Amino acid sequence: MYPRAILFDLDNTLTHRALSIRRYAERFLAEFGEHIRPATLDDITHLILREDSGGYLSPQSAFSSIREAVGHTLANQLPWRVPQPAEVLVEHWVSHFPAAAVPMPGAAALIQALEHRHIKVGIVSNGAEHSRRKTIAALPFAQSVGTVVSSQAFGTAKPAREIFHEAAARLGVLPEHCWFVGDHPLNDYQGAKAAGMYAVWFQGFHQWPAGLAPAQDTIKSLDELPALIAKR
Repeated sequence: MYPRAILFDLDNTLTHRALSIRRYAERFLAEFGEHIRPATLDDITHLILREDSGGYLSPQSAFSSIREAVGHTLANQLPWRVPQPAEVLVEHWVSHFPAAAVPMPGAAALIQALEHRHIKVGIVSNGAEHSRRKTIAALPFAQSVGTVVSSQAFGTAKPAREIFHEAAARLGVLPEHCWFVGDHPLNDYQGAKAAGMYAVWFQGFHQWPAGLAPAQDTIKSLDELPALIAKR
């Protein structure tokens, strides 16, 4: 089925979260570096990546959110000469990480190609409304995104089919005329499929669960998507 709209996940689909974290770590080091005993960009990036876990808080985490995990880890595990309160570092993450968004390679060219084909574009993302909006605003193709549905604002998270249906409705397209592209096997691929959409799994960020039937279509980079569309 040729899509009238394509909905995307955000983190590790239209943005590259690890590269975004490294960009944020550059800002963090520029602002706090003089208060830290020698610590490299790699040191800071590694600490954040460990706590961020690809945008999914580890079930073993002692914290209730990624922002708390990141802020407290940076406060307690960096060699501070002038210690910073964890709350200050949590707020710094909340304020500045979204604007550090790095587009996934090929994202801008893909969105431009979809516009050329008159295919509508939307985003469905689990997360806070403020951070979703600020992240998207930092992307070069922000004006091409027709709708953004965050789980916080909508009140229901992926993989619930309602959040997928809401995004389709906002674009004026039936779910069966939508494709969905995302990196998470359950929240994105299975959720969209259950919502009646054609789902494409973006490989490379999450393991496919054992016992789950293989995805019908997969990509390893966004520049593979136009070829899938052309087959329809």
